[in-house]
Amino acid sequence: MSISRNSSRTLQCLCFLIHIWALTLLPVSGFAQEAGVPNMRPPKGYALWDDKPAPLDLQGWERNSFPLGNGHFGVNFFGGLGEELWQFTDKSLYVRDPQTEEKRYDAIALSSLAELRLYQDHRVENAKGYRREVDLNTALGSVRYETGEVEFRREHFASYPDNVFAVRLTASRPGRISFRLQATHPYLSEFRTGRARAEGNRLVLDGTTLPYGLNYQVRVGVKTAGGRVTAKADGALGEISVEGADFAEVYVTLGTNYRLEPQVFLNEPGKKLEGYAVPETEIAGRLVAAGTAGWERLRERHVADHAALFRRAQIDLGGIDPGLPTDRLQAATSLAAPAARYLEELYFQFGRYLLIASSRPGTLPANLQGTWNMNRKAPWTGGYWANINLQMNYWPAFVTGLEDTFEPYAAFWKASFPAGQGNATARLRSWKRPAAEGGWTAGTGNSAFHVSGPGPTSGAGTGPFVILNLWEWYRYTGDTQVLEQVWPFLLGSSRFLASALVEQTDGTWLCETSWSPEQKNADGSYVNLPGAAYDQQLVYENHRMTLEAAKILGKSDPILATLEKQLPQLSPVLIGASGQIKEFRQENAYGEYGDPKHRHISQLIGLFPGTLLTEKPEWLAASRVTLDLRGDKSTGWAMAHRLNAWTRVKDGQRCLTLLQTLLAKGTLPNLWDTHPPFQIDGNFGGTSGIANMLLQSHEGFIDLLPALPREWGTGSFSGLRAIGGFQVGAEWQESRMGKVTVFSKNGGSCRLRVGGGRVASVTDQAGKPVPFASEAGDAGRVTIETRPGARYHLTFIR
Repeated sequence: MSISRNSSRTLQCLCFLIHIWALTLLPVSGFAQEAGVPNMRPPKGYALWDDKPAPLDLQGWERNSFPLGNGHFGVNFFGGLGEELWQFTDKSLYVRDPQTEEKRYDAIALSSLAELRLYQDHRVENAKGYRREVDLNTALGSVRYETGEVEFRREHFASYPDNVFAVRLTASRPGRISFRLQATHPYLSEFRTGRARAEGNRLVLDGTTLPYGLNYQVRVGVKTAGGRVTAKADGALGEISVEGADFAEVYVTLGTNYRLEPQVFLNEPGKKLEGYAVPETEIAGRLVAAGTAGWERLRERHVADHAALFRRAQIDLGGIDPGLPTDRLQAATSLAAPAARYLEELYFQFGRYLLIASSRPGTLPANLQGTWNMNRKAPWTGGYWANINLQMNYWPAFVTGLEDTFEPYAAFWKASFPAGQGNATARLRSWKRPAAEGGWTAGTGNSAFHVSGPGPTSGAGTGPFVILNLWEWYRYTGDTQVLEQVWPFLLGSSRFLASALVEQTDGTWLCETSWSPEQKNADGSYVNLPGAAYDQQLVYENHRMTLEAAKILGKSDPILATLEKQLPQLSPVLIGASGQIKEFRQENAYGEYGDPKHRHISQLIGLFPGTLLTEKPEWLAASRVTLDLRGDKSTGWAMAHRLNAWTRVKDGQRCLTLLQTLLAKGTLPNLWDTHPPFQIDGNFGGTSGIANMLLQSHEGFIDLLPALPREWGTGSFSGLRAIGGFQVGAEWQESRMGKVTVFSKNGGSCRLRVGGGRVASVTDQAGKPVPFASEAGDAGRVTIETRPGARYHLTFIR
């Protein structure tokens, strides 16, 4: 997939956007890698592995295959011997499904791009020493086994620097590499056509889809030492044969005519990609360049690129690899402590691995399945669902040092901004509210081709919910140029909300058309009551963010006075008779409206990812009551949200219980999250939850080990990020802090809190003493005045 940010066409509806948006997207990375906190220990080995191939079907794909990806595309490998499958996904390949009624929301959905099947004269029952794995530290997938006294090995990766999928097949004896490689288009229909052709010893797949006119091309080349190579094509199927080679290398490049541009979201289906062509020359050039560079050089660049992100953050909870295949490790009902800790560490790093593999600069964001889908029609269209799921995908981006992966999220909302303005106008008209020039909003159902406005699955607060992630981008980097890019969203959202709100007789301002996402009445209709907590809390967060941003940037706008007037009268938090945070302001006791055990905990959006509910002890106590009443049992992603919410309550034991339940009940044998079916946001939410158990910074200070369970009594972490441009490492024993290292990117005051600990000394990177101030009434909280680019070491009184 190729994505261009500069449209060759001028759209009149962009005038407002251009007027308010002078800056182009800046690089998201906010920390100099060489200046960060050094790893406290050499990185552990983390790998998903199995001692058997995955079944070559949809169930095997979902439960057992292993994912590779470079943001542009995803690949799953199954590890078969007689037959191997490499299945490819491109996040822009949306196709009309012939088996779904046209009026259904999922009639157009993400579909599988292409399949490569490798056929060899090898039998599973004759193989010895089989191992299939994906190494998270290097993002290398491999399969190895022995048959007929010959050891065979396949190693593969999806390279971001070279935008290519590469495979190397080797044998312990010369001349033993022979196979047939078939390339084909899956799920052809009246809405999807495809053909294959041979160009010398290379294959080319060309395809066309409806209704958007999405065209694509896949190119496959094979390079060998010795042996004989031939290629042929027939209809939609192409085949390359290799006989008697010493080794073989397979290279795959691909792309579509998709462009992340405003017209894609504004135009009618048949004209969304008008004027855009598949970049055939670029795709062909990448294939040639890959073959010229060769396996070793491509591999070296790939590993270095991945490691530069992956190694930024580490945690050590005392885990020891028990040597079990991942499916048996995940399924174990009881694990010795070191093995249990290893599974938790592995799960944390797997989430980071998945985010690196599915979201890189210049690509579309990670979707509901990240960047992997083998289905004819991905569940829930494989889209960008913004009543929590898309936002959850990026919860680990900043706190775990993967700020680079956030660029696609920002780019997606920037490109769709004019369409969001149109949705704002339409919603205000349908609600019979005053028009708001320059207003902007967002809704639940979004895709690479479409964005929606508020509705029964997400009310008017959804725009601010989208902005919360953008706000974190600024808060973690401390970069006012980043805030300038967030400002148009804040301004547009504020204009929309100021018109959407209705003043009540008691002076409060409420969203009168208001929903708590996906909550239904007994008759199946959506609960629609004025002032649902989801909307009111998010509107409150919006107004507060906008006013703060205006002050920082020195902005002036008439809407600011309106926000100041409305903010104190939004009534975002009400406590009910059960001691709960009310989901609907009309409820008295808990559960009077909707499903009391609903997977969404939308009335606690202000607890996580918002911060409102942490600001008063009585609100935090009511949040705990609500979490208890809602219950821990839910779908994978919803358990992950509950985990993050409990980190804000700072109950380490409850957090660990939820994490272990998520691993046991909401996780598949290959560690993918399951709704069911597979849905990747739970992986990202789980990683975020673990990080927030170890470090939080939303309260104006860095809180170290805020939700540490007893079982994590000894451990360390390095490279976790805190708001304000700080990077932190720590070591502790028996739940007592031993050492802390802080790197300050921006300088300024750094406030830290270590519960139960007292700081003995602070030194700089040269070992010189640095003054610090302990806060009155809290010996564990100190303030250090830091310099930009400097590192500080804290020791503690034992």
